[in-house]
Amino acid sequence: MFDKKEIEKKILVINEGKLGDVIVTSPLCKELKLKYPEHKLYFIAGPYGAEVAKFIPEVDDVIIFDKKNAHKGLNGLFSFLKENKKLKNADYAFVVHRYNRGNLLALLLGAKRRISDWKDSKFYKYFLTDKMYKDIYSKPIKKTKEYGNYINFDTGLVENRDFELSFDVSDEVLAHSEKILRYYTNEPFENMVVISLNYCWSVDKTSELLQKLNILHKTPVVIGAPYSSFMEGEIKADFVDLAGQTSIDELCGIIRACGSIITVDTGTLHIAAAYGKPIVALMPDDHFEMWGYEEKSKIITYSNYSENYDAIEVNDVIERFLSL
Repeated sequence: MFDKKEIEKKILVINEGKLGDVIVTSPLCKELKLKYPEHKLYFIAGPYGAEVAKFIPEVDDVIIFDKKNAHKGLNGLFSFLKENKKLKNADYAFVVHRYNRGNLLALLLGAKRRISDWKDSKFYKYFLTDKMYKDIYSKPIKKTKEYGNYINFDTGLVENRDFELSFDVSDEVLAHSEKILRYYTNEPFENMVVISLNYCWSVDKTSELLQKLNILHKTPVVIGAPYSSFMEGEIKADFVDLAGQTSIDELCGIIRACGSIITVDTGTLHIAAAYGKPIVALMPDDHFEMWGYEEKSKIITYSNYSENYDAIEVNDVIERFLSL
């Protein structure tokens, strides 16, 4: 006789989205671990999303699905399947964010139960065993709650009733990020304000915002897309310029270290919300509420979301900031 190798119990969470989409999947991961603690939780994400998926404590292993390069097309898809035989025959596969490719992937990996939401009549829905009929994109549905509710497809009580985000960097990443900030300034971390505007404001308005934060004895820390105008000295204020200079790990650590955030709708917003940081978000109320963050943050609204950032006055932002 020989000992039969124990078959690993596993759950797949498939989400090819960007930073925010991956972070708001964390309540689902937390629920799955509460209900199925004996299962290993694999998170399948794109290269960018994988950088934050690894900071969800309940995730045991992050697998990169690179649909634009290594796993592009049918040949790439089958290469992925060959590379990741350990993912086969999972008990459950949750395809988050309605990805047709994810539905196919769950089927080809042989997951016994394949759960996702669907809206249209595309044939990909037939790859699923359990279909979530509710449209999670209908405002003001909160994505954090809806993703957490995925687990209700065949269950009773959900233990993590508040559907709180579950996300944190390691002590090593935090210490490294604090060291970066200390290279530029000795100001207390709680007085540092992360600024992530990504070209959405003019140089003049950005400069005015940073100057007014200086008057309030705050140290702006600019992150996100690189600003060539900053390098040319057009911004007349004291600030730490880390735009275009941080890895995702460092970005997460810097946001964790700083006291508050002023940001547009980008990955910075979702990372900060995961930490429960005070936030001034330059985005519409209903869009902001859809993510489920409204109880933790102050909101700046405007009528034309995609084109009218300059309609937001600096004094309005400062007023909201002072009320945090």
